Amino acid sequence: MLSEFQKPDKEQEMPTWEDIKYTTLIVVLVGLPVVAVSLGLPLWWSDWKLTGNALWALERRGMPSAVVDQLLPLRLEDYASHEEVMAAARGVLSPEEFSTHAPRISRQVVRQTRPGVVWVFMGILTLWYGLVFVGWRRWGYFWEGASSGASGASGGSSGSSS
Repeated sequence: MLSEFQKPDKEQEMPTWEDIKYTTLIVVLVGLPVVAVSLGLPLWWSDWKLTGNALWALERRGMPSAVVDQLLPLRLEDYASHEEVMAAARGVLSPEEFSTHAPRISRQVVRQTRPGVVWVFMGILTLWYGLVFVGWRRWGYFWEGASSGASGASGGSSGSSS
């Protein structure tokens, strides 16, 4: 016996090309910008650091205190990439110390998102949605008029002839 959820009340209509067009526009103009900004902005707006906690972890795991002491000034600076942090560490340590401890130092370099990235995210999306709204108000009538204008014109002419 079929439950009431499995019984179709009426035949389902196939989506029209206009439905497909508007769904595509909504996905492209609303969905994709949210995904692109939410995934890309934290990567673009972040710094690479060698934190104090990371240095203390290195010392607890057996790295000599003399090496950790040389790396301490690096924890105060922000770097644009992982490679810049490693280049700064290479500049501070002797070549022998760096070649010995480079893999362990590299594992302790972390990416930190700058404060306020959420507000920048919201500002970018607000600006984008404002542009979409203005564009839709300006050119959306053209799109809607092209499909419903023909039926509206024929309806108006048949109404005037009656």
